[in-house]
Amino acid sequence: MIKVISPAYKLHISNVMILCSTDHQFGLQLDQRVLDDIIQHLVDAEMKETGGILIGNYNENLSVALVKIASGPPVDSIHSYTWFKRGTKGLQRLLFKVWDKKEYYLGEWHFHPNSSATPSSVDKAQMKEIAFNISYHCPEPILLIIGGTPIKYEIRCFVLTSKKSLLELFQTVNIN
Repeated sequence: MIKVISPAYKLHISNVMILCSTDHQFGLQLDQRVLDDIIQHLVDAEMKETGGILIGNYNENLSVALVKIASGPPVDSIHSYTWFKRGTKGLQRLLFKVWDKKEYYLGEWHFHPNSSATPSSVDKAQMKEIAFNISYHCPEPILLIIGGTPIKYEIRCFVLTSKKSLLELFQTVNIN
């Protein structure tokens, strides 16, 4: 879990955020540009739940997902203060567009306004649905949740493993 004080809707990381499972079998890399895109979607949602999909690829040994794009909510999404239903309009076109760059659907991100970044039972069920739905081509989807307010955001990231358990990824720290 990452807790960040975030004045004026600005969430900063040191260029790249790397999260990893405690066994180092799963990882995620997120750069400042992608995080800035997510924060802009949070601002646009005016403290309603919102979300989108994560697009990117994997490192050479397939252990780290490299997030290149965090889409905004499709236009047919439904937002409220306590729930969000991500639409699909335009996503297939976006995924076809990035396919040539060898970038693919990696998972989902969404916002829990005024709440923690803890996955709900609906979030967990959605990850299992994605993992079992062959049309997603994503047997181990990522779930990135941002919780809180513009004063203090919390970011948590999970992967649904092949054993179908939700495994949390934690921020790594380099000590020189």
